[in-house]
Amino acid sequence: MPWCPVLIRRLCAAMLASSLLCASGAGCSRDDGDPGTDLRVGARLPDGEVLALDGRVVRLAQRVGRGVAVIVLGNFTCPGFRGHVPALEALAAHYRGGASFVMLYLRESHPTDGGGPDAVLRGTVGVCMLQPTTDAERIANARNFVAVERWTIPTLAVPMDEVVLRELMPPGSPMRLIIVEDGVVRYRSRFGYIDVDAADAWLADRFPSLPHPAAYVRALHPAAAGTGPIAGPLPDGPRRTATVPAPPPR
Repeated sequence: MPWCPVLIRRLCAAMLASSLLCASGAGCSRDDGDPGTDLRVGARLPDGEVLALDGRVVRLAQRVGRGVAVIVLGNFTCPGFRGHVPALEALAAHYRGGASFVMLYLRESHPTDGGGPDAVLRGTVGVCMLQPTTDAERIANARNFVAVERWTIPTLAVPMDEVVLRELMPPGSPMRLIIVEDGVVRYRSRFGYIDVDAADAWLADRFPSLPHPAAYVRALHPAAAGTGPIAGPLPDGPRRTATVPAPPPR
């Protein structure tokens, strides 16, 4: 058939273009996100104002910088996010030489003053914090998280207007993980999920010379997630924070 050689040439050209993209890193992108969102893999990371924990206003793009950066979004009163803390710390420690890490601290998922599902879940959250009403209170909640969880990843708080958040995830979503390279989105998790294995797989492809020792692999899958109750008072922002006892046995 006369069209067969043409078709074969086109297929070979497409395969060659795909190989060149992967070799340059531009094609090595992954999208685990939900369809229809404004944040797309291959798009520029939206920029905006965020808050350092000392109260300074900084730009997200400035803190992410060039190269590979992993952006972790989460909050203290989300039990699922707290369960990912050990694995995220292991991920950051393992790839520290190649990628930078930064956290964006969000609104509380299950605050003390929330109704409906919050009231039901309050006994299982393990930490009792009110929903911030000012930037200073959100910073205080972020400081509490950093101190109690011994969190070492640099952390920024999302301002109360949440302008910077609008293109990163929908309002009220409790957590997400985004990987960018030179300001371009290369990987995004689904809304409300963090897949540490998927992030590790992307980073391993990007930095193939790093080994994967057994101790690191075990650290990505801790036997017990840190979602239990917090003992003692929280160190910062006492007016809008408190502790909650462990739920009674059923």
